[in-house]
Amino acid sequence: MDRQNTAMRSAQGDSSLSLAVAGNLLIVYILWGSTYLAIRLAVETLPPFLSAATRFLIAGALMVGFLWVRGRLSRSPSAQLEPIRKEHWRSAAIIGGLQAPSGLLQTAYIGAGAFVLLVLGGLAAFLSDRPLLIAGRAIDAVLRMFPSKRDAHGTGERLLLQRDALRHAFGARWPYALCGIAGKPAFDYLGLVCCLAAVGARPNPSLVILAYSGAVLLTLIPFTPGGLGFVEAGLTGLLALAGATAHQAVVATLAYRLLVFWLPLPLGGLAYALHRRRYGTEDASASATSP
Repeated sequence: MDRQNTAMRSAQGDSSLSLAVAGNLLIVYILWGSTYLAIRLAVETLPPFLSAATRFLIAGALMVGFLWVRGRLSRSPSAQLEPIRKEHWRSAAIIGGLQAPSGLLQTAYIGAGAFVLLVLGGLAAFLSDRPLLIAGRAIDAVLRMFPSKRDAHGTGERLLLQRDALRHAFGARWPYALCGIAGKPAFDYLGLVCCLAAVGARPNPSLVILAYSGAVLLTLIPFTPGGLGFVEAGLTGLLALAGATAHQAVVATLAYRLLVFWLPLPLGGLAYALHRRRYGTEDASASATSP
């Protein structure tokens, strides 16, 4: 009787195992088989190397995240992640540099990639001390190249103090603040790309990035609010050098400035009025006068 029960339990276990194996194989067949259709559709808008890089970037990020979570939850040494070495970065840089992006659509992808890198860099700086210490040592090394800054040191520690002050000020909402800080230039850049697309311009992507960077620098000119006038003149010329016609550069620049400079002004005034109506001005004036 015991042998019959044991045989029945073994048969049930084998049946369950067979169903699990069949289910896993079915998932593999569906996911793996559908990738060919996805690749066929992707290469219609993306170059092959960029399409493959996007696939591997997403899959690699998901895999690293899964392994990191498993390593954090498991106490087994075999479940811990191996450190990323220099040869890994070298191989990734070689593969990633084989295809230079071309076209306005790729320009938007560059901006999206820069946004992701900004968010990841901010997360690393907020969650770990090492990135800021490394950045501080690099800044000190550059400063010591100047005769008047031979004794430059302690920049990393000052960065940590400023990071801790920001983290304390934002509290538990620091991830939202980080996304907002990184999202502001990302959406500004995307706005410029959309304005160029709207006027039918197809400039050089790398020069569009330089044009946007130049416009950001021109906003720092203190003679007019937000570099008014300087940005319009400089960005128009830079876009013309990037490959847009004079008409396209002027219209795209005016549309871009309308989107990122003039339109937020009335919205900001409305937000200020709503904030004042809801919270008043006592707390704001007290915080402004407190040491």
